Amino acid sequence: MFVNQKMQDFITFHPHAMVGYLLAGYPDQEAFFRMAKKSVESGLSILEIGFPSNDPRADGEVIRKAHARVDKSICSDLSFWKKLRDTVKVPIWIMGYKKDLYVDNIYLNLAKSGLVDAFVIPDMGTEELFSLGEQLREYHTELVPVISSETPKARLDRLLAEFPLIYQQLYSGPTGLPIENESYQELLAYNVTHEGKYLFAGFGIHSKERVEELLESGFYGVIIGTAIMKALNDSEDAACHFIEGLSGALLEVEREVNSI
Repeated sequence: MFVNQKMQDFITFHPHAMVGYLLAGYPDQEAFFRMAKKSVESGLSILEIGFPSNDPRADGEVIRKAHARVDKSICSDLSFWKKLRDTVKVPIWIMGYKKDLYVDNIYLNLAKSGLVDAFVIPDMGTEELFSLGEQLREYHTELVPVISSETPKARLDRLLAEFPLIYQQLYSGPTGLPIENESYQELLAYNVTHEGKYLFAGFGIHSKERVEELLESGFYGVIIGTAIMKALNDSEDAACHFIEGLSGALLEVEREVNSI
């Protein structure tokens, strides 16, 4: 099922996961590596690293502003990505846009070098995803497709049949919007009928209560981005405190399951 051993091992030993987004090189390189380490110590299970872009069009204002500040020279600097791999032991996902990751085959160099465990590329067509998934398989790198309630059923069924890790947006639109509704439930109910799929909820998650609700509803994991970046803009300590608060939800859900 999995092509990446680190993800396979993680799934085997962890009943749930909390994925946290950090933008590569933000707010500066030294602080980024420090925060990557501290965020894992604070409770993140997986790091989703934003790949710097001049046009992060699917992101909201908080993350867009962060992209504007980052030194883009790190994108093709494999020593930067190797340092990240050496800094943390958890799985590393890279979230980026096709036009950025395909420059000089950066995505391929990262995969060949074993510096990434999975890619999240939200702006790819169905056939592009399948072609890329087959290419990445050779380098033991996962591809995490992004779906939403607006995803055509034909595309959805093909993605669910092919990929073990699925990123389900809780709403359609840019990241970071203050939207919290239950419209995700119908799609989730359909997705969980497909055995062997690990569903991650993303967009608009900013509280321990919301994390607990989503995990209890059937998601394997949650992905938190804007809320962490907002806290980081205040301070590293604020971001770590926020992550620690959310991570308690994983323990609460696990206790409830074990008590049944």
